[in-house]
Amino acid sequence: MIWWQILGEMALLSLLGVGYYFFQKKRYLRWLKEEPQVVAKDLFLYLNDEKNIPDSNELAALLISLEDFLEQRRDSWPMQELEAF
Repeated sequence: MIWWQILGEMALLSLLGVGYYFFQKKRYLRWLKEEPQVVAKDLFLYLNDEKNIPDSNELAALLISLEDFLEQRRDSWPMQELEAF
């Protein structure tokens, strides 16, 4: 009788572990999908609020391209503008 209880508990714990694995995998994949948007938003807000950065054409181009990326008018990161800045 005790062996059946041990096997039942092991099966239950195994099922819970597998369920938790797939739950975390789904959360992680969702986070990877949203990560570039979060970083771009933080960078955009920082550059808009920072007072010590002088205004320039490079900054304006970077802010415009970051806004385009956040509004999904652009598919990729504005790497050329970041390098120019």
